[in-house]
Amino acid sequence: MADVEGAEGRWYPLSGVKSGQILLSSEILEQVGKAGRKVPSDGLARKESVDPLESGRNKSLSGQGLNDGKARVNLIKAKDLIKTDVTGKSDPYAVIKYGTQKYKTPTVKNTLDPQWDCEVEFDIPEGDAKNLNIEVFDHDKIGKDKSLGKLEMDMADLGNMDKDSGYWFPLTGVKSGQVLLTGEIMELLNDDERARGKSLSGPGSTSPSKRGSVVGGVPAAFADQLPEGQVNINLIKAKDLIKSDMIGKSDPYAVLTFGSQKYKTPKEKNTQNPEWNYEAKFEVPDGPDQTVNIEIFDSDKIGRDKSLGKLDIDVQDILNNDGVDAKWYPLVGVKSGQVLLTSDFLQPGSGGISIPDGIHGGRGSVDPSADKANKGKRSPGTEDGIPDGKVHLELIKAKDLENADKKGKSDPYAVLKYGNQKMKTNTIRNTQNPQWDFEADFDVPDGSTSDINIEVFDNDKLGRDKSLGKLDLDIGEILNNDGVEGKWYPLKGAKSGQILISSDFLPPGSDNSITSGMPSKAIGGKGSGAADPSKVKAFGPGIEKGKVLPGKPASFSVDSSKTGPAPIEVEIESDGKVSSRKPSIAQAGPGLHDVTYVPPPVGQPYQIGVKYGGEDIPGSPFEMSSNPDLDDVTGTGIPEQQNGKSGLQDRKESKIGVSVNPDSQNLGKIHVGLIAAKDLIKTDLVGKSDPYAILSHGNQKFKTNTVKNTQNPEWNYDADFNVPDGGDNTIKIDLFDADKFGKDTFLGNLNLDIARVMNLGTLDQGWYPLEGVKQGQICVGADFIPEMDESSTIVINQKFTESRRTSTQFHEVNLNRIPLPSTGGSIEASIRTPSGSVDKPIVQDDNNGSVAVKYQPTEEGIHYLDVKYNGDQVQGSPFKFHVNRQNSGKASAYGPGLMHGVCGEPANFTVSTKGAGAGGLNLAVEGPSKADISCQDNKDGTVNVSYLPTAPGEYKITAKFADEHIPGSPFTCKITGENKKRNQISVGSSSELQLPGNLSESDLRSLKAYIESPSGGIEQCFLKKLPRGNIGISFTPREIGEHLVSVQRNEKHITNSPFKIVVNAQEVGDASRVKVSGDGLVQGKTHINNRFMINTKSAGYGGLSLSIEGPSKAEIDCKDNENGTLDVDYKPTEPGFYIINIKFADSHVPGSPFQVPISGEGTEKQTENIKRMREAVPVTEVGSQCRLTFKMPGIFMQDLEAMVTSPSGKSTKANVSELEEGLYAVNFVPYELGIHTVTVRYREMDIPGSPFQFTVGPLQDSGAHRVHAGGPGLARGVEGEPADFNVWTREAGPGSLAISVEGPSKAQIDFKDRKDGSCYVSYVVEEPGEYSVGIRFNDEHIPDSPYKVFIIPKSDHADKVKVSNLDDEQIVLNAPQSFLLSKNGASGSLQCKMVSPSGREDDCFMSQVGPDEYSVRFVPKEEGHHYLHAKLNGVHVPGSPFKIKVGGDGKKDGAVKVFGQGLDRVKTGEKASFVIDTSNVGAGTLSVTVDGPSKVDMDCNEVEKGYEVSYMPLVPGDYFVTVKYNGKNVDGSPFKVTATGGGAPGAKGHLLSRRESSSVTMETIQRTMIRQESSMFKESSSVSSSRASSRAIAIQPNFVSDASAVTCRGPGIEKPVLGKQNSFTVDCTQGGNNVLFVGVFGPDTPCDEVYVKHQGDRQYGVSYKLTDKGQYILYVKWGEDHIPGSPFHIEV
Repeated sequence: MADVEGAEGRWYPLSGVKSGQILLSSEILEQVGKAGRKVPSDGLARKESVDPLESGRNKSLSGQGLNDGKARVNLIKAKDLIKTDVTGKSDPYAVIKYGTQKYKTPTVKNTLDPQWDCEVEFDIPEGDAKNLNIEVFDHDKIGKDKSLGKLEMDMADLGNMDKDSGYWFPLTGVKSGQVLLTGEIMELLNDDERARGKSLSGPGSTSPSKRGSVVGGVPAAFADQLPEGQVNINLIKAKDLIKSDMIGKSDPYAVLTFGSQKYKTPKEKNTQNPEWNYEAKFEVPDGPDQTVNIEIFDSDKIGRDKSLGKLDIDVQDILNNDGVDAKWYPLVGVKSGQVLLTSDFLQPGSGGISIPDGIHGGRGSVDPSADKANKGKRSPGTEDGIPDGKVHLELIKAKDLENADKKGKSDPYAVLKYGNQKMKTNTIRNTQNPQWDFEADFDVPDGSTSDINIEVFDNDKLGRDKSLGKLDLDIGEILNNDGVEGKWYPLKGAKSGQILISSDFLPPGSDNSITSGMPSKAIGGKGSGAADPSKVKAFGPGIEKGKVLPGKPASFSVDSSKTGPAPIEVEIESDGKVSSRKPSIAQAGPGLHDVTYVPPPVGQPYQIGVKYGGEDIPGSPFEMSSNPDLDDVTGTGIPEQQNGKSGLQDRKESKIGVSVNPDSQNLGKIHVGLIAAKDLIKTDLVGKSDPYAILSHGNQKFKTNTVKNTQNPEWNYDADFNVPDGGDNTIKIDLFDADKFGKDTFLGNLNLDIARVMNLGTLDQGWYPLEGVKQGQICVGADFIPEMDESSTIVINQKFTESRRTSTQFHEVNLNRIPLPSTGGSIEASIRTPSGSVDKPIVQDDNNGSVAVKYQPTEEGIHYLDVKYNGDQVQGSPFKFHVNRQNSGKASAYGPGLMHGVCGEPANFTVSTKGAGAGGLNLAVEGPSKADISCQDNKDGTVNVSYLPTAPGEYKITAKFADEHIPGSPFTCKITGENKKRNQISVGSSSELQLPGNLSESDLRSLKAYIESPSGGIEQCFLKKLPRGNIGISFTPREIGEHLVSVQRNEKHITNSPFKIVVNAQEVGDASRVKVSGDGLVQGKTHINNRFMINTKSAGYGGLSLSIEGPSKAEIDCKDNENGTLDVDYKPTEPGFYIINIKFADSHVPGSPFQVPISGEGTEKQTENIKRMREAVPVTEVGSQCRLTFKMPGIFMQDLEAMVTSPSGKSTKANVSELEEGLYAVNFVPYELGIHTVTVRYREMDIPGSPFQFTVGPLQDSGAHRVHAGGPGLARGVEGEPADFNVWTREAGPGSLAISVEGPSKAQIDFKDRKDGSCYVSYVVEEPGEYSVGIRFNDEHIPDSPYKVFIIPKSDHADKVKVSNLDDEQIVLNAPQSFLLSKNGASGSLQCKMVSPSGREDDCFMSQVGPDEYSVRFVPKEEGHHYLHAKLNGVHVPGSPFKIKVGGDGKKDGAVKVFGQGLDRVKTGEKASFVIDTSNVGAGTLSVTVDGPSKVDMDCNEVEKGYEVSYMPLVPGDYFVTVKYNGKNVDGSPFKVTATGGGAPGAKGHLLSRRESSSVTMETIQRTMIRQESSMFKESSSVSSSRASSRAIAIQPNFVSDASAVTCRGPGIEKPVLGKQNSFTVDCTQGGNNVLFVGVFGPDTPCDEVYVKHQGDRQYGVSYKLTDKGQYILYVKWGEDHIPGSPFHIEV
């Protein structure tokens, strides 16, 4: 061995065999005599193993015993652990032991590669213990945890480990598995050792440690001697904090402690990413403490605040590192979380610190200039250490600036100051992320100043510009770091904001001019010695011909590793000019740089010059051209299979057209390269087309050559356009087929937005579809070449903006008034496209509790819009919408009404049938409420459609053209609740006049009063009961002089009518003379009274209406001071923006409406939680019977259908059965292993939660993301009524399921487990408003959770309110109108508003005219259809919103008149009658309803002028007779009739609150009545095959039928139940031809609805719903005859 000492890697042949060698290294080791090492007798010591631990053991602590101290072990992760579970993976954790000390890591679920990041410390030594033991286990819920392997190692080996990189150690006792850990030994030092500077972590260690260690090179002798001064900690923000609450997010705050000093930051609500920007200043020293302790907590209202993690900052680190700039620190003791902070140390009275001699570093040096001088950045003759020269500063951009404006964004600019030198950037409009690209040169030094001050401002038109933050940039940093390349600096004095700066120092005499034409530079070289350009090489596609595309970035590399250092310069030259776009040069490695540049326009030759040390390298300049080869074009966006057989050949000729733009304001040129077209439409009967193209912009026009007989022409044509040219914003490319005879045929066109090309600099060459035709594409690219002035500065016109950024192939998506739960939070929106990519739409915060979203689609198909507020989905989100291509030759639909709408507001969309041929358009809207549809044919192939939903929820819109669904139909529209709550009062004075004669209160409905002004204007007056009990009129005076008052009954004057009154000047109401004042109109707080004053002293007579609308219903208290002034107090309960409307004499007062920001805390939310454990369902086998269940009460089973798609893509229909009331099951038998897709549809729409996944065989995945939930209770609900939904956990495996409901009131939650991997949840809340329903599985939210649910108020009180005297047709513009509202005993407050066609909302003036009656007045200001909203406690009254047409002369062609004693006082048990005169109207539908304490017997007979209706009340009380013609109330309807006397014989007693309805409907043609079947049965409710219009059949058809051949069956006949849809089928296939009539006769009330649906071939499905127990009679007739068994007697 001695002979081969030092042999390194020598091969030795093996003896005794034919072949074989081994590789050995060897050396001789001297006898070290170390304790514990036995030296062999031969005097030779053997070299130990090359194991990293073993190799260091000569220097380790083993064998010597462990010194007092600590051992730190960081168990990072494990990999390749053995699998011990039959299904799924393991749940590993580890136990770490040393002696009696023991630690356990957290358990990581379902993985064989866990990551723990668990750091522990052990006190050493502990007795005789030498080894560290680590054992990994699999956590099992049942039985003993299984071992996954062990590791045992000598504790002393930790001293030899690299504490940063760590080692992988194999586990013993198992087949596979390794753990990664790091460790270190930290000894405690005695005084002698401290003086010698001995390290705690072994020789050579520089790792930071606890107190007593060497930190950053500072000798330990000074470790406990902190200099006097101040430590400043700026705790900026945190991110990714752990979530400790089950519901919502955390409310984090931080506590900072040093010695006896303690600071606490403010609390940030509901976030895992708080921003504090909190500065704490600690005086040092403070006792023995040397660390600043920071701990984050979650503020909880109940119980102890939970810790979210800790951090210790060593003050010595701050000293030695000269402070710390904005650095992220991980929190310890938690799974995730980091804090961003800066720190600094200040000496008392100065900006530096004083520390003992001998300690150097950063600001710690005694002479601040000496430290910088040592770095070689100072030169002789400097003032205060700053050498003569220039500082070149480039302020590139800023981001996340604080928003100082209440509306919109900021208009930022920056001011840069150094000494007496000052510069200002340009202002960038409407952004928080401005890009200035501003360059400045400062002469240095300039006095004693060493900092460049940069401050960012928001440019305001009014008032002083607001500061958005500051930065003091130390010139010393620029000198010491040899300049700064692109560094982000946080702004001080603001909550957020950073600026990006590059800087450099230029010595005297250097060329500091920077122009756009300068070449880019970098320093290359790796070797030593002089630079040799001949040894530098350039390579890559960016300098290879045919490998670049015009306008598309290209790159190549420069290798200078074989020579000495020198500058690298690269420039692009074309047409003798250096390109204005500088190439970028980035270092890729030692002596290796990557160069990126943008080639010039298509076909243009150019040169790339690469110089090293000022000389060209081999091959430079490189001759280039941006003409693409075919292969390259195909590879960059042109699908190879679409190129056709010929493809694009090498361009043989480049034809170019040039035009001179007469516009003097030339911004530059756009170079367009039109290469080819393909798949053009064929317009000739014989042969192919002869295509050519015309390119035009303004007055500039070019024409390509004509390519004969092809649908795939190649032109290779280039054109240069001067831009702009007049007002034209596009470059148009039109394609034509050249014909010898007649006009050339159009083949399609494409418009290029010049603003887009200018803003982006280029339009990537590629294939673009043609518009106006069914098929065809062109290959085109464009480049913008900006105009230069004489100083080589690019001329940019800031007013020239892009009109559209993407292709107009698709309609832009616009959604407005998407409600937010509050204001001031973070709003995020994203679009999930059909291709799987995620786009970002434009989101505009309306600053009123809602946002608007704009998005320009780029592909067809179904998209999903997610709108999130503070990370949670808003109400209705995600929104689903379908995108169709324009001009596709098919019918299409687009518009917001197919995606989103607001309850009570019209939802609009457009249907286009352009190019779709002939056919009929059929539309239907189905949802939680009836939605009247109106259509307007635009006579251009499009139809505007509007519908009015009155309840929130999901609506289905079916659109068919030519009996086929248009693409996307049926559409799903999410209607959200009205996110604004409104309170309204009406006060003030009007002129009142008593009417002559003896008039009763009942005359209020039958009389109408009008007043004619001196100028001839006629308007309606209020009729009201005066304080003395007389009937009078109330009106608002508008003119001076004599007025004429007319009072009429049935269009005839009453006695003494008309009569005259005189109005003087002081009585005329004038809103402009009303004065308002007070802080309550400027700002306010929640939960306190906010006041403002109204002064009407000089405004005359007029009604005053006041409404406040906002996130909460504000209580209003109005105090009349009886001197013409009023004090108004209002108390909101939620923060946000509120709208205050103040109107006087039907006009807004000056300044109204007022938008008032309200701040403060909102109402505390109530939360209810339940938690249930979910067990894993048995594994499903191939060929077994499978079942998927769901509950959907109140649906018709015949309308359900299900489809199962196997993993291979095969789809089969599945059977749907009803297991119990409202519980349905999808049954199928699978024949493949894997995930099946189960689609369940109800009336052509996916049910909530569909499509479902159903795994056959073992589950392939598990977790919260596999949980499904769906049902109406996740979208809407009604106060006091159950809201329900289903949850499917089958695919998620076992775990815990938690349900929470949070909102204005506490919820009662009911949970039913169906034991098949699904469950049914129902909850009831007692207050309306927005609620949050959270669903978590294993403490993680499932997809789309938490759900935002809008709970609407009950409608039982609102249903009592009646509207009368509302004229809803031909209302005169600007003429006051009035109608009556009767509450009929309903409790609550009324609110009325009018919404105009433009969307403007105006309050109505309400005046009480009786004990329970109100007169409502409004003045329409626009022509068109208005919507009148009448609500009680926020719930629409029956018929609201009312559609009113404004415009015309106010005269009607004819009217229905109603008269007779039956509309006055009647007696119980006696017949009362009245006459309906229809002689002045044409055909229509007439309906009469009598609503009162009991049902009535009704009869209707035809008389000379119309119809006589008779009815008999059975119980005394008030009845309302409603007469409608074509669905609208006739004059005076509803009529209030009081029945007196005792109960009729046999009449049932009724509760006063219970009201019953009886009705009769007829169709009128020349006064001919056709009764519905329901009129034959006194208390029945029925639906027959209703006519689609009011057109009547003059001649009855001759039916031939046989009722005895008709059969029926189903549970609706055999066993009906209460509160659900009971259904049965009627088979009339053998019964001939006739009409099916179905009616239900009940004991008390009619059923809510009888639904008859023809299912084809004379088979009908019937469903009905019953609400009361008792005996019912079900009538089923085929024509005039009962079918077998009818009438059916059923008991419920």
